[in-house]
Amino acid sequence: MSGFEIAGLVLGSIPLITKAFDDYKRVIATTRTWRNYDREVRGLIRNLMTEHIRLQNICEKLLSCLVSPNDFELMIEDPFGPLWKQEGVQRKIKTRLYRSFDTFQHVMEDMEAAINDIKQCLGLDAQGKAKWTEESTIIKEFKRASFALNKSTYKYAIDTIRKDITALESIIDTNIHMEPARKQRYKGRLAGLIRQVSANMYFALRNSISCDCDCRHQVHLDLTPDSEDATHDLDDAAIIEKIGLQLAMTYQTDTGRAISEKPGQQNLWEEVTVRASAPQATYTLETTPTPQSPARPKRKVVSFASSRQSTITTTRIEQPTIARAMMSTMPALNLSSRSINLTRQVNLCAELRRGHEKAATDIYGTISHQSAGKSWKFAVYPKAQPNNQHVGSVMSLKQILEDPLSVGIPYVAKLHLAKMISSSFLQLHQTPWLPNILTNQDVFFIKNDSQSLLDYRQAFIMKEFPEKAREDVSLNSDARNPALLSLGILLLELKLGTTIERLRHRYEMSGDGTRNFDYDALVAQRLLQEMPADSEYFMSAVQRCIGAGFGRSKLDLNDEAFRQDVYEKIVAPLEADLAASTL
Repeated sequence: MSGFEIAGLVLGSIPLITKAFDDYKRVIATTRTWRNYDREVRGLIRNLMTEHIRLQNICEKLLSCLVSPNDFELMIEDPFGPLWKQEGVQRKIKTRLYRSFDTFQHVMEDMEAAINDIKQCLGLDAQGKAKWTEESTIIKEFKRASFALNKSTYKYAIDTIRKDITALESIIDTNIHMEPARKQRYKGRLAGLIRQVSANMYFALRNSISCDCDCRHQVHLDLTPDSEDATHDLDDAAIIEKIGLQLAMTYQTDTGRAISEKPGQQNLWEEVTVRASAPQATYTLETTPTPQSPARPKRKVVSFASSRQSTITTTRIEQPTIARAMMSTMPALNLSSRSINLTRQVNLCAELRRGHEKAATDIYGTISHQSAGKSWKFAVYPKAQPNNQHVGSVMSLKQILEDPLSVGIPYVAKLHLAKMISSSFLQLHQTPWLPNILTNQDVFFIKNDSQSLLDYRQAFIMKEFPEKAREDVSLNSDARNPALLSLGILLLELKLGTTIERLRHRYEMSGDGTRNFDYDALVAQRLLQEMPADSEYFMSAVQRCIGAGFGRSKLDLNDEAFRQDVYEKIVAPLEADLAASTL
């Protein structure tokens, strides 16, 4: 039983114990011989109710922001109820308590033992009801009852409960105080793991989309991965398995031939969720010569073909005894870092074309990629929503910013996009998903035909399979980190609601008319100075990007410490801005 379930049992047991004391007090009040116990019983009830209130307050603090206020009230009303056993709540509590979770468990077990001692001394039955509810019964059980109503009988148990609750107050207060710092420290680590998952997923997708037809695939990766359950108390392997990447995939034909059943429909969309398994080290079994043994009668053998070419090697496994089989086969097996992928590589193109025949609970299949001696496997699931296949249009952020008829992006939506884009830069930069220089042409929005307005809560980056060669933006810059500079310019454009090209003065252009990031930096610095100081956090984040103000000689996002720095000085301020604007 978990410590949190025990907390519910203790909260439910104390009122039963105090009721039993009340029942005894009511009976002894009618008996002159027992009246001297009345004060002791009232003192026991008072002490227990005090600890009951303290424990309620502790549970309220522990559950703050983990359950809804309504659920908390239901839990207090029904301490033996199912809400105390919810796996999701238990998981959140374990994350909140972090390294103190085992101590919390031991303290609660100690408290449960003290409560059980009190119940036993009182002689409560399985339903928590008092044994002696009549005067005649108490007189008959004089010695037993006098022991049960003696305050000293419960001193050790009540002292234990009091000390345990004091310990819980310290544990929970400390962990709640440290929780924000822990979450912030964890962001750099999480970003690094998402980078690994997304990069290997890219290659797995590329390997799995093999088309005999003439279609092209546009794969749109949602900038917000599902990582809510990937908490800081987990190890890397567990975090990787908690990360879900959302994809929207389209199919287009070079000939313009309609792919779906609807006449004239040129695009077919499918939304999927991709989840990774923890990468495994890969090995292959190779045979090596073994000493010849005397001829024996033929026995069953297992043969492994090393390739379709030239020779075939055979490993013979003798079966007379286990020991002999082990002695004969183990010397002939070597482990190497090369791997034979025995998992069936799904043709994702064909599977997604059949997607309309699958329910949302089905899995399309598994795609895989091997890198640096590790095998990455990804399960591809249909997104759990009705009418999953739909026709839509795609718009880039550049198109939105330059559209003269656009009503503009709402202020809160701008903050939300800034937070998403900066987070995705941290998670996806130096992976195949993002170019080195991020521009307003790399961020996309998908609009269904049924929508009148764009949904700015979702933004995507797009890659095309088979891959097309893309000319990256020419750097032509002396900037310390052109990639960070490009992020700062993109955030600035988002804030101003237009492109930097439209705000450039003639003297802020290169002589040959080509884009130069040094001039872009000058434009950005001027615009920052001209901006109204309505968002200190936002301006601070942009300034960090443009000035590369990190106090480091090397700005490399492969370095976890630098990723953490980028999160704290760029992403976290944007998160704070968004949180303040949505209060």
